Amino acid sequence: MAWQAELRVAAGRVAPGPGLRIRASCSTVTQWPSAVRTEGAALSRQDMMRCAGEKQTPGSKGQLCKPAIMQMLRHSNSSWESTGSPSPRRREAESMGSYSTLTVSLLPESEDSSDLLAPKEPHQQQKHVDCGAEEDPQDPSKLEVWDETKKALALAWPLSLFNVAGFSILVITLMFVGHLGELELSSASIATSFSAVTGFIVMLGIASTLETLCGQAYGAKKYHLLGVYLQAAWIVGCGVGVFVLILWWNMEPVLKAVGQDPEIARMAGDYLKYMVPGVFGAALLQPIVKFLQSQSVVFPLVVCALLAVLFHIICCQLIIVTFDFGFTGGALATTISYFLLLIMLIVYTWGSGKYKATWTGFTWDAFAAVKPYLRICIPSTCMLCLEYWTVELLVLAAGLLPNPQLQLSLLSISLNTTNLAFNIPIGLSAAVSTRVSNELGAYRPYAAKLAGKVVFGISVMSACIIATAMVAARHVWGKAFSGVEEVVVNVADLMPLIALSALLDGIQGVLSGIARGCGRQDMGAIINLTAFYIVGIPAGLFLGFVMELNARGLWMGLLCGQLTQSLLLLLLITTMNWKKMVTFTCPSPSQCSFLFVFDSGLQVVLYNSKCPALSTSDKSSDKSDWQAEEALKRVAYVESSFLIVGHPTLSAEFTAEEGVLATPATATAITT
Repeated sequence: MAWQAELRVAAGRVAPGPGLRIRASCSTVTQWPSAVRTEGAALSRQDMMRCAGEKQTPGSKGQLCKPAIMQMLRHSNSSWESTGSPSPRRREAESMGSYSTLTVSLLPESEDSSDLLAPKEPHQQQKHVDCGAEEDPQDPSKLEVWDETKKALALAWPLSLFNVAGFSILVITLMFVGHLGELELSSASIATSFSAVTGFIVMLGIASTLETLCGQAYGAKKYHLLGVYLQAAWIVGCGVGVFVLILWWNMEPVLKAVGQDPEIARMAGDYLKYMVPGVFGAALLQPIVKFLQSQSVVFPLVVCALLAVLFHIICCQLIIVTFDFGFTGGALATTISYFLLLIMLIVYTWGSGKYKATWTGFTWDAFAAVKPYLRICIPSTCMLCLEYWTVELLVLAAGLLPNPQLQLSLLSISLNTTNLAFNIPIGLSAAVSTRVSNELGAYRPYAAKLAGKVVFGISVMSACIIATAMVAARHVWGKAFSGVEEVVVNVADLMPLIALSALLDGIQGVLSGIARGCGRQDMGAIINLTAFYIVGIPAGLFLGFVMELNARGLWMGLLCGQLTQSLLLLLLITTMNWKKMVTFTCPSPSQCSFLFVFDSGLQVVLYNSKCPALSTSDKSSDKSDWQAEEALKRVAYVESSFLIVGHPTLSAEFTAEEGVLATPATATAITT
């Protein structure tokens, strides 16, 4: 047929350059473009049909010009997309998010576009390059590194400040409660610790799944998926929140069972009951934070968090002191402040109107997305919780050491110090996760690799500075926490180990962020399980109890776990095939298939067979469209090829390595 014979591509005499946008205009399936319009230039039908050694006639038959095709699949990013007079069918497809572009590549500015039409010697012909993927920059330029550094820092410092503000809400609460008495402070401290490891960290792990899914969907310009994934996170978080509610409501007997003082257990149980609404607030809040973070919208997070901290100070003063609500007023004030932060972020997201593309309203598709969401959510939550639970287990172990009051004080000071220092690496970790996931979603694996390298370097340098400052201030740091000379001296002895822990936190924090951006939470969970529960905790118990090193031994065991974690994560990242990460973490089949919706109503899909899972997202009552979809689902895995499917009798295969247009018979053999 004419359709399968007339598909020809040549660059003509268009001025070359990165980012050139080509629009192919079609009115029917069998009538191919009468012109290709570009930014400032146009190709006639004869220019399009022209290939090396062929006549410039619209009806000429023959193979595609291989040199032209292979040169087009290089370097810069441009896109083909169907245009023409608007049709209700196309507008519907666009609103559903099923209308996407095919990223191809053109010549860099240094090359002459006329060379496309000249025959190439065998040694000059280009090797196959995946459509849309950039080549591996073996030696990135200083400008590329500097640009990536600016992008990373622009994300990292607001996220670090946001985490500091969130941490400050809990610290401010304990400061107010501490003035009520020692018993109140102990009860609130235990309740806060248990609420973190059994509730808030779990919610953070559930929301961290969005760093992968939303980040890559945003990079792939599948903006509507961000809202779907956000709602799926809310569904999962609120479902888990029900189990957390049951646990917290019955926390008093649990605390008594682990050996806590009955009065402290009772008061801590009461405190947690007032914290129950807060866990549902976190189930809604944390996904919104990740939703905005994946779009590199971070400054509003800082503004809202700082306002929440100021409000929390006033709220604590009114509830705990003025209205004399008692120590449970701290839990109530914390819950109110978190809900205020949630409301401010919702109002900003909804009211600004900037995110209409990513939030298209509530949809039943979110329930269908829960199952695939859980596939990443479960290892993501395990990856985070396994690390945090290690610290809590060591705190419980410290209470069994000789002179437990001193050992608990030392461990508490050490943990507060590392938590304070970790705010910088955690911001960098979130930044690199966003950058890596965005670049992978945009099918730029080596840009993602460069982002990981740059942020890793920044994190190591900042961690070295922090560790050096800790060692330099080791003799005075303990005085900020205690006036007891014995505590100050022991803190000074322990500070070099704390500094080493801060250094390892800077390394593993960014490596964990890269793993999350790549969707490798499954390996991250296995690594954390191995590092802390096979190496870290046993080593800490052995050094602390058997070797009688007490709190110092427990911390050395934690260091062993951190070192193992850092080495295993480094091995994972350095041996990673970044190009495979694009398809491995593909958030939706449409990222690997490209839909053309013509005015006739028929779909044509260009399918990258390197991603074997796909389906068309635009479903219609047109029988031919359903047939096209069924044919598409039966596509076999064909290495290095692309398949165009528009109709069971109008299908064609283009193999980039051969540069030929196959016959419908060949395509039929592939799709059956």
